[in-house]
Amino acid sequence: MILSRIKELPPRALWICFCMFLVSIGAFLVIPIFAVFLNQKLHLSAGEIGWILSAKLVCAWGGVFLGGLVTDKLGPRWTMMLAFFSRTLAYLMIVFANSFWMAFFGSALIGLGVALFSPASKTALIHLVGRGRSVVALSIRETATNLGAALGPLLGIASMSQNLEIFFFIGAALFFLLALATPWLVPETHSQMPKDDHPKVNSNFLHRSLWKEYRGILSPTMWVFTVLFFLFSAYYAQVELTMPLYAAHLFKARGPFLLFTANAVVVSILQVPLSTRLSVISTQGVLISSLMAVGLGFFFFGISNQIPLFLFGVVLFSIGETLFGPRLEAEASALVSAKSVGKTLGFLGIGSGIGAAFGSVIGGHIFQNLLEKNEAKTFWIYGGLGMLPVAFISLLIWRAMDSNQSREREI
Repeated sequence: MILSRIKELPPRALWICFCMFLVSIGAFLVIPIFAVFLNQKLHLSAGEIGWILSAKLVCAWGGVFLGGLVTDKLGPRWTMMLAFFSRTLAYLMIVFANSFWMAFFGSALIGLGVALFSPASKTALIHLVGRGRSVVALSIRETATNLGAALGPLLGIASMSQNLEIFFFIGAALFFLLALATPWLVPETHSQMPKDDHPKVNSNFLHRSLWKEYRGILSPTMWVFTVLFFLFSAYYAQVELTMPLYAAHLFKARGPFLLFTANAVVVSILQVPLSTRLSVISTQGVLISSLMAVGLGFFFFGISNQIPLFLFGVVLFSIGETLFGPRLEAEASALVSAKSVGKTLGFLGIGSGIGAAFGSVIGGHIFQNLLEKNEAKTFWIYGGLGMLPVAFISLLIWRAMDSNQSREREI
């Protein structure tokens, strides 16, 4: 079934999916050890690393809008090349960084590369396969991403290298080669599209305020979803910051790679089956369960001192990750008209990006203070327990809103 779907795609569309696989490998060779590398090389605290990671997150989330504009202006081919070159330069900047600010701008450049590549690769893929097969093509793209996310950390474990710089050099070389190959392997689909298929800019938008654009979608339920996404993203930001630092503290160099391999494998295997089987369960039940899974994952992560319990905590956290985002985005999209789905997902994305930046900065400072007191475990234990009342309060708010809506219908 899957192979037949893959065979339906044109060769250059398959190349873009394979390119996504390679990009994911290059990214996940570095992500597990990024915070550890900065800590060891520049002797930065977790709080300072949090600021550096927040630069990447802000540029990646906030820059997607810019990436879309650049894609429409230059076309997917040249935008992808620009993204690859920016990632190459970013990795080299970080390897040779001798100050906080050099690492900060290198991290921001990684985020910019992500922001440019994501809309460009999706646009190229959709243009190549046509809108009728875009869902299949994008699903294969996501599968390739998850496979690369699992393989990258596994390669890190297999190398057993204590020289963390080598992973940045490998990633930089990979992105540089992709940049060189892109002009021959990615067609300039932008110029080949029929005129009517090019994205149209609504000129009236330029004359409206952002408030008028978003006012129609900002229902009480949407605000609850956005706050939940903010909180979830603040917790999820620890995956790239405090979790690798703590994993390295417990299990040396292999700890961060074990963390990301387990996370990627769980997400790859369970994403589709869980989403499908739990579709009959209420959104409230799924979201509350996912928040509790994240909290329990934090708790077991904190009390672990052996690899099995450590991996059990990672699996619980990953299950929460698998359930939360897709279900919340699908439910939020169902609350608005078809023409407002993009704005809705964009608004949720803003809340998620702010939450991730907040979690990186605040979480990094709190973790560093506890680490200096030799109490790092309490960060995970109390953080995990703190998610449980959040889930309970969210349930009460949902029930109150449902009750109010029922009374309004009766009136």
